[in-house]
Amino acid sequence: MFWKDEITLGIAIFGAVFGFTGMMLGLYNAWAARDLRRVHARVMLISAQRRNMKEPQPAFEVINLSVFPIGISEVGIVLGWRRRRQAVNPVAIEQWPQRLEARDALTVFFDVSALLAQDQRLAGVYAKLVSGEVIDGRGPELKLVRRMFGSLRKP
Repeated sequence: MFWKDEITLGIAIFGAVFGFTGMMLGLYNAWAARDLRRVHARVMLISAQRRNMKEPQPAFEVINLSVFPIGISEVGIVLGWRRRRQAVNPVAIEQWPQRLEARDALTVFFDVSALLAQDQRLAGVYAKLVSGEVIDGRGPELKLVRRMFGSLRKP
């Protein structure tokens, strides 16, 4: 009688552990499947070199990290502590919206005078999708651009 109770208890513990593990894996898979349907994108301010230009120029880079294509309707800068958004005039883009395939990037050069004309602090960059969702970003060049254009503003 003693051995039967220990074997039954062992089987019950074994079943409970694997049942709990299966439940946790099911929850993780549900979360991962939901996460695949969301838009994942990165927006950065970078310095890149255009064709036929010697010096690098500031540009926006939008990277689609999703598993499906997205449409970009505008890019721009975020100004001041109120985080007011202002679209910039892109250079060398035929038309908006731009389709961005999965795991692809879009580099948008813009007119630097758009930054010089602003009286407010540059707080970041953004990209607006065709669906209306706005993705904010910063980027490694943001502090450099703040310093560079902050000293060029008119007093």
